[in-house]
Amino acid sequence: MKHDNALEEDAFELFAALEEEISESERARRTAERRLIRMYVQVQRCGDEHTGVPPFRAALGDISETGCRLMLDRPGLVGGAYRVHFNPEVVELPTCYGLCVRCSLVHETRFEMGVKFFNEIELPDLKEEAE
Repeated sequence: MKHDNALEEDAFELFAALEEEISESERARRTAERRLIRMYVQVQRCGDEHTGVPPFRAALGDISETGCRLMLDRPGLVGGAYRVHFNPEVVELPTCYGLCVRCSLVHETRFEMGVKFFNEIELPDLKEEAE
């Protein structure tokens, strides 16, 4: 199946719709404060760099010290290890490695993926709307 890597602006609208559906009890169970930031990142499954599979673009919905939410045009592999690379011209964050803990179909060609980082990160001051 061929993926065109083109994420339309609807990715960020889908994040907003998903956030509205989260109940207060679910929010209370979160262990880390999430910061909303809208930007694109490069994602690659660990090990793919050795097979010639290029990284792909994903929309970042939010980030915390322990993980992030991504919107993709392809499903993520639950249990798979991923590398998330942030554009240093937009935000000063290290490349993060993490585990895909969930992946859900949210629209015909959009998948929301939760990534739990292997190591906690320190978040700099982030702009609400980066691109």
